[in-house]
Amino acid sequence: MARAKADQVDSKEIILSAFTCECRSLYRALCVSIALLCAANGADAKDAYRAPRLPDGHVDLQGMWELTNPIPMERPRDVKTLVISKADASRVDADAARRAEDLSVIDSASGYRRPRFVEPIRGELHSSVVVDPQDGRIPFTAQYAERRRVPRPAGMAAAYDGPEQRPTMERCIASDGAPLFRSIPSNNLHQFVQTPQVLVMHSEELPDTPIIRIGGQHAPATILSYLGDSVGWWEGDTLVVETKNFLPGTYVSPRTIVIERFTRVSDNELHYLFMVEDPAYYTQKWTGENHFLLGTEKMFEYACHEGNYALPNILQGARVQEAASDTRGASGATGTTKSSTSAE
Repeated sequence: MARAKADQVDSKEIILSAFTCECRSLYRALCVSIALLCAANGADAKDAYRAPRLPDGHVDLQGMWELTNPIPMERPRDVKTLVISKADASRVDADAARRAEDLSVIDSASGYRRPRFVEPIRGELHSSVVVDPQDGRIPFTAQYAERRRVPRPAGMAAAYDGPEQRPTMERCIASDGAPLFRSIPSNNLHQFVQTPQVLVMHSEELPDTPIIRIGGQHAPATILSYLGDSVGWWEGDTLVVETKNFLPGTYVSPRTIVIERFTRVSDNELHYLFMVEDPAYYTQKWTGENHFLLGTEKMFEYACHEGNYALPNILQGARVQEAASDTRGASGATGTTKSSTSAE
């Protein structure tokens, strides 16, 4: 009987010992798994980019940014996809270089027009800035599409009474009344200066200088301007900017609302996404995408007004034409009078 009880106790101890060993093995395996998982998460956290911050904790967007990616706003009709190959991008670059050296174009001097090459956005080469609609075309309404075919409003070609009648480009007022950042053949520098309440974006070209009131409210809708009225807010590490109340321009009207999103994705790259909505100009909302790269050059004064010899020359030329027309009119009237006298 005693031996039987001893054997029973030994069996229980063996089972308990085996169970304990199994638990320890499972515990070790669990610990190893957790350690590996933590290591993986730690590696991901280490690889994830964390943008520099201002004292208020928000991302620092300041810098001299360049927008040199030369892809067109709308996708060429013979290109069917947004993402293109390196070979396709090389053909775009070669075509741009050929046009820059076209001696039949007066301002084609390559020394002034900086070479630009198609740049990857989020690792992809794009055929257009427009990413939605999927065809890469701006969805103009029929009314506005017809308006675009007429380069100037009726009568502007003969409107030379004063500078107020001339287009904004001739007057150095605004690029074309549109807030959308686009790559141009030269002067692609944009300096961002930021405080907790304001982001100022000063462009070298012309220059345009939108001022975004972070956390602010829009001005009354009756106050219109070429660059519109901009307010911003933070969504995580992305600054969202809403602009409206525009004077009519190339892409905008008083009914246009533009939403722009600025996200710093590395020390040297700022992702740029925008959406445009206007029921008068577009059949649907449309979206564009590009990026800025941190520049190394200094910005120089554009001095458009000070160097604007074209506008005075245009108005002076109109006065010369008017004088010549008056002279021809007077000569014609005199000739008619003499002929009438001779006939009598």
